[in-house]
Amino acid sequence: MKPPQKVWIDEEGWNAFVADYFRSRIRSVQVLDPTDWRHPWQTDLTWDYEAERWTAKITPGFCLSGTGADPQVIVPGTLATEETLMRLEIERATERAVEAYLSEEPRVALPVIKWRAIGTDAVVVSGSAGEPVPQRFIDRGVVSPIELDTTGENGAVIRLSGLAEDRREARLLRACDLVLTHDRVRSVVSPSLGPGVLDVQFSQVNEISRKGPWVEVQQKFVRPGEGILDLVLGAAADSGRDELHLATFYLLSPAGAESGSAPDETWEPSVIYHQRWNLQYRATFEDTIVEPTRISIAVPQLGFGALGARAQPIVDEINARTAELEAALRRVENIGRFALA
Repeated sequence: MKPPQKVWIDEEGWNAFVADYFRSRIRSVQVLDPTDWRHPWQTDLTWDYEAERWTAKITPGFCLSGTGADPQVIVPGTLATEETLMRLEIERATERAVEAYLSEEPRVALPVIKWRAIGTDAVVVSGSAGEPVPQRFIDRGVVSPIELDTTGENGAVIRLSGLAEDRREARLLRACDLVLTHDRVRSVVSPSLGPGVLDVQFSQVNEISRKGPWVEVQQKFVRPGEGILDLVLGAAADSGRDELHLATFYLLSPAGAESGSAPDETWEPSVIYHQRWNLQYRATFEDTIVEPTRISIAVPQLGFGALGARAQPIVDEINARTAELEAALRRVENIGRFALA
């Protein structure tokens, strides 16, 4: 058996080894609680004691499009973060509006004017469909709205449902909507009626004012209607902006709050989400402006006696021309859609 070999290490090498060991050793181990996962667009509502208003902080989500992915929002400078102020080269924050990215984690102002009443102290006209109260708030003490009956001969009559004692102790409910928007090329329909001829021109206008996706708070999100005849007759117009309802914010008052009260720090916030994932936006025409299309339609001039005999041919002609109008609109119509990324 051979004797073990001796390895000689010079003093400088040994000292370097010892120094590296002590420098790289694990000194302590600390266990941290994991951060809760938050889905995109998740929002925290908090009361701003300094400005006396509610604010929203939105967990950044992205919306892929040809002009950007990080949604922007307009906020008072006092609610923007230092990152936003530095990017915009603003030395002192004021209430003046600034354009911030959601990834910069600004707080969004929710002034009193943005909140709409639902239930208890809201007023609906009889025969119209009022906004329903979510069941979770009915369970918490929100009652049906005030009904204004205008069908009587003696003027409007206020009708209240439920017991008077229950209404005195009922809670008030306020709501507003968080909406994702994106601008695009706008379709334009320009009708003109001459002697016996309806002349309609279909074209496009590039009036995009906002680049990329934006989020904004609306008092009430209303889904736009669609209809070729409304466009042709001038009863509707293409706004050049597509919208997606992300969430609805709610504030619930303490029991027995006075009707018409403005929300303050005593109210309880909550959020109902309509979208929880990252998104993408695509439009039919991104940047290309399609050449205008013009359609001329003869308008028949008939007396009352001839109307009955020629009714069916007129109907057939209208249907044919309406189809032609629809086809012309489709050639220039720019439609944008939001979808999951």
